[in-house]
Amino acid sequence: MLSSPALLPNRQFQFILNGEPGRRYRIESSANLTNWTALGTHTVDLPQGVEISDLMPTDSTRRFYRGSPVP
Repeated sequence: MLSSPALLPNRQFQFILNGEPGRRYRIESSANLTNWTALGTHTVDLPQGVEISDLMPTDSTRRFYRGSPVP
């Protein structure tokens, strides 16, 4: 689950990835919900989750994010 969204002053978007401890998750972003770009994989190894940051592109006014478990 992605939670605690925040837009930082330097145009970075930040959120927390929460999930099953020890499990790896792929994080992706999209401007249109059709074409997704991988931001990387992260392992949830802390009870409070993992902080993820992404630099917002200057040509986009909205951005969507999703996380999915990596087999």
